[in-house]
Parts: sequence; structure tokens; C-alpha cells
Amino acid sequence: MAEAVKGTIHGNHIELEQSPSVPDGSLVLVSIEPLLVSDEERRSRILSLRGAWKNDPSIPGIFDEIAQERHAHHGRDIRTP
Repeated sequence: MAEAVKGTIHGNHIELEQSPSVPDGSLVLVSIEPLLVSDEERRSRILSLRGAWKNDPSIPGIFDEIAQERHAHHGRDIRTP
């Protein structure tokens, strides 16, 4: 009684798009087969993320820290024999 159900992997968890026909708690064998995403779907997903950080108050601090690390002088390690 094999059944194919689409889902999305999140770490070690798989979120199914629909409920499977087996009872909750059943032992199952999972076979992973990645589905190809069309260019249009990929583009749509990327565009849906626009502005995701817009109201995140932690972003300026993160970029300030990155800038400080990039411009910090760490000197050169000169080894002599």
C-alpha cells in the first residue's frame, strides 16, 4: 500500500502537504526524491522574501558588527627562523 505525498523538509522534519492515509504513530518507510522547481516558481519564492528584514531591529547591529570585523587591523604574523 504505497502512497506518494509531497512535503517540505525542515531539518530532520518533513511537513506534508496533505494527511497520509495511515494512522498516527504508524511505522513507515520514507523514500526521499527531490522535486525539481521551475524557474518561475524559484523566482516567485525569491520575490516573496522581499522586505523580510525591513522591520527587524537587529539588522543594523549585525551589519555594524560585520563592518567592524572587515575593517579591523589584525596585524601580520611574521615568523622568523
